[in-house]
Amino acid sequence: LLLLDEPLANLDAMVREQLRGEIRDMQRRAGVTAVYVTHDQSEALEIADHVVLMDQGRVLQQGPAEELYRSPKTPFAAEFLGAVNKIPGVFHANRQTGVLELAGGLRLEGISPNGFADGEQVVAYLRPEDFDLSAAGQGSLSGGTGWKGRLKDASFRGETIRALFVSDGISLKVLASAHLLSGGPDVFCGLKPGRLNIFKKEAEHEF
Repeated sequence: LLLLDEPLANLDAMVREQLRGEIRDMQRRAGVTAVYVTHDQSEALEIADHVVLMDQGRVLQQGPAEELYRSPKTPFAAEFLGAVNKIPGVFHANRQTGVLELAGGLRLEGISPNGFADGEQVVAYLRPEDFDLSAAGQGSLSGGTGWKGRLKDASFRGETIRALFVSDGISLKVLASAHLLSGGPDVFCGLKPGRLNIFKKEAEHEF
């Protein structure tokens, strides 16, 4: 059993990036089980086969890295593993399914109740890459559901940009294709399928 307690904590970014791959390769070649402790979320997601997320000595969630990242079971897990947008909304029950009304006027139908009561205040958690953006004038997205707004504070990252999408009542961190900047700041912003994580509003303060 190989125990590693934040082994890359005091190294510069380039060396850390290189050693992540070397540690992963060494562990696979040796065939030894390794327990790797880290506060660096990206490090955990890149290196681990199985991630255990803990808070104050309690195991909150465990499983494959992609499962924890895409399907967090608590608001703490959603916020700890990567950047996230929190969008307030209201859930309306409708027999077998429900309707979710989010800030900014976005209305989503066919949402599973998951224990939500009619009229319950909820919070949707979405990561910057969970949005589908297109230049204004190219049509609406996601079956007509989305926000119309503007991009600001764009940060160029090669093929992609990180920016703030601003519309009435909302401001979202988004990751989008760099070509959007050539079409001007006005864009449509929809949601990619299967990327929505919803929690009861009071659950935000559980941890």
